[in-house]
Amino acid sequence: MESEFISLDKVGEEAKWLRTFLKDIPYWPKPLAPICIHYDSQVAIGRVKSMMYSVTSSHRKNCTRPSAPEMEHVCGRPLGLRFNMKTGDLYIADAYLGLQVVGPKGGLATPLVQKFEGKPLLFTNDVDVDDHDDVIYFTDTSTKYQRRQFLASFSSGDATGRLMKYVKSTKKITVVLGGLAFANGVTLSKNWTFVFVAETTNFRILRYWLKGPLAGTHDTFAELPGFPDNIRINSNGELWVALQAISSVLSI
Repeated sequence: MESEFISLDKVGEEAKWLRTFLKDIPYWPKPLAPICIHYDSQVAIGRVKSMMYSVTSSHRKNCTRPSAPEMEHVCGRPLGLRFNMKTGDLYIADAYLGLQVVGPKGGLATPLVQKFEGKPLLFTNDVDVDDHDDVIYFTDTSTKYQRRQFLASFSSGDATGRLMKYVKSTKKITVVLGGLAFANGVTLSKNWTFVFVAETTNFRILRYWLKGPLAGTHDTFAELPGFPDNIRINSNGELWVALQAISSVLSI
């Protein structure tokens, strides 16, 4: 499968820190493709134009400031979104409040997974929906650090991230792949035979096989010139990758 990698260089305080962190890494020798934006869901576009579609926490009294990291665990911090194209339900990966879902009319989301084996999820990051088998895949970035402690996760070399699976019919939760260094974006292949997961700290995309002779195994699909964040498969089966930072502007 041939994939086109799209580098979306983010700005802001986090990107500045990551660029500094990367300055000693050798430059990436290969050119990157042009930036492009693609929307997979007309439903998503329509809702983006609305004022507010959904919230993951009912405690909204002090949640009006544009940036308040100290309130994230109260107000919620949605990181990953994915529609079930059959039902119109929106699945939300909230960094502090776990995996949630809200119906087509929006409103307050309903928690689905907030704990695993009796322990709370600390850093739910991204989500994808297999609406063929009614299975939800999501990432838990770390079992030690929360989102607002992401710098500590990077600097400590934490590798407690997990790719997880939620079966809607049974509500069973399992760890598909563990030991990940900052588990981040997740996306299923077009034919549901494997799932990609971004391992941010290790600059790579992993592929975990769900079906076929390689089922239950994983490999490194791509090594990247910076920190991969969200990843998505488009309608052509191409993998798009947003890079949180790159090693140098010369890499573009």
